[in-house]
Amino acid sequence: MLRLQTVNQHSSKVGVRRSDKGAASDRIALGIVDLLRQTGVVLHPLTVMAGVKLLCNATGWQWCWQRRRVNRALDRLVQSERILEPRDGQIEAKGYLLEVDSYLSLLSQSMPGQLPLQLQISSWWGIALAADERKAYGAALESVCKLIERPTGAEFDALVRWLQGNVLYKLTRYQEAIAAFDAAIAIKPDYHEAFSNKACIYALSLQLNNALTFLQKAIALDGTNKYIEMAKTDSDFDAIRDRPEFQALIAQYEETQHSEARSLEP
Repeated sequence: MLRLQTVNQHSSKVGVRRSDKGAASDRIALGIVDLLRQTGVVLHPLTVMAGVKLLCNATGWQWCWQRRRVNRALDRLVQSERILEPRDGQIEAKGYLLEVDSYLSLLSQSMPGQLPLQLQISSWWGIALAADERKAYGAALESVCKLIERPTGAEFDALVRWLQGNVLYKLTRYQEAIAAFDAAIAIKPDYHEAFSNKACIYALSLQLNNALTFLQKAIALDGTNKYIEMAKTDSDFDAIRDRPEFQALIAQYEETQHSEARSLEP
């Protein structure tokens, strides 16, 4: 977990003397680079400076004053230390790091706003994944919604809708999650992960027939026993696991597996 050095606009900047402005600018640039790296945002001078602007807005610093100093610091660090291609431990050794969780929502709201489209897409995707991993689902959903507004091609659009469905599922917004998975399937009809996710939601909602229908669809499209094994233990299926229809489905696939195994015996 990254550290957060509290910044107070009434105290010396980033815990250094006001006379040490060059070192402060270096640390700000390094902190933003590490923040972006941790959230999967493409490291580029434009994304770093957008991150600096976000940090200024969040802390009350004067953007115009910081922009020129940090921009010079970034240019120097790029040339002397190749900081946009950081080595393991390179930034940590400098001692100024930002707490990722404290900035996820801010990043998803405003950080990529004026960047070129490809940088925006890469940024929102990285933030969405980082936020989802850290269970910051509000920030994840904000980033996913921005991605949906920027179509990039069928395969990626389906993936974005699937991620949206997963985030909505974790927020227990089940009807919206189903709609998102349906949107993913409309783009990619063989999206077995989305069918499996729908089965989980219907199982949670005690809609047995729908749960079994979409579970079978996922199994058929995947072609392995992955989803059968998942259904045996996944807590989403706890409420229907003892129902005869569910048990019959599991038994049917297990018998098929045993028959195939026997057919391979010498």
